[in-house]
Amino acid sequence: MTPCRRLPSPARLRPVVSKILACGCLAALQAVASHAAPAVKPPYQLSVFAQSENGYSQPDSIVQWQDSIVVGFQNHVAKDGSDGKSSTIVQYALNGRVQRTFSVPGHNDGLHVIAGTNDLCWPATPMPSICRRAPRCS
Repeated sequence: MTPCRRLPSPARLRPVVSKILACGCLAALQAVASHAAPAVKPPYQLSVFAQSENGYSQPDSIVQWQDSIVVGFQNHVAKDGSDGKSSTIVQYALNGRVQRTFSVPGHNDGLHVIAGTNDLCWPATPMPSICRRAPRCS
């Protein structure tokens, strides 16, 4: 894995954020009207950023962390974590390539980047008060 770097400038992130928002909107549009073709207005473009691998489902939170996009997949885990299943956190490079994955016992309930430390964490039920931190880049 490559070492951590400073976050890119907001101007450089604008196209990436637009793609992520477009992917989220695309998923919502497909759920509402599976026969309607998605459309965007200029200057925006619609393209696939990344596709879920290994059956991960129910993408929930999406955050930018360092030079990565991180997606929390809930994988149909019970909201209270009672089914003993695990959620999946996937870290993607800005080009959509999977960098690494984390299996999270219980229901992933959001991703957060902690200001000041730039740590990525995810609360998960059945222990929502515990914030699990991703291993830091070396």
